[in-house]
Amino acid sequence: MAVEISGITAASALPVGLEEQTLLRGTVCERNEASNFGFLRCPQVQDLCGKDVFFCLRDFPDWLPGMSVAFRLVWDDIGRPRAAPEEAEPSNTPRRDQVEVALGPEFGPLGLGLRCGWLPEVGHIREDRRSFWLGQGVRVGDRLLELKSAKEAVSLEDLAPGKILPRLCERPLRLVFLCLHDEV
Repeated sequence: MAVEISGITAASALPVGLEEQTLLRGTVCERNEASNFGFLRCPQVQDLCGKDVFFCLRDFPDWLPGMSVAFRLVWDDIGRPRAAPEEAEPSNTPRRDQVEVALGPEFGPLGLGLRCGWLPEVGHIREDRRSFWLGQGVRVGDRLLELKSAKEAVSLEDLAPGKILPRLCERPLRLVFLCLHDEV
């Protein structure tokens, strides 16, 4: 079975114009308690890449919709903006909130039950595949961000289930998960 896992480290994915660690202000526009994340709107980031800034509620438990907040801008490993606490120490350690898993041609059924929404959520892990997925760092509640088949890489934001399911059967396949559990 050919499987590899690594924290994603694609520094070339960073947009030009706003550097990592930049201190900014934005307004919280969404807070999702059930999924433990939210988004804030920052004009500088919107002008640069047209996206809202992602944040984890465990890092900012007091942020509520409509609040103006200060944050440290960081870019995830595929070039999306994220908020980090402004007092947090910058780190040179690789990011571990995203996990990439490669599945070889002989890998059988995934063994993951995915609930579709804004990003597909791991709803359950089949018993016979549990040790594999837990060993890769994937847990129930994590989100599937992207899949990469031999043909193309596909972002899964708001993609209809009918478009996702056939691609999950392709092999070889690389899956990128956003790890929302505490132990990363």
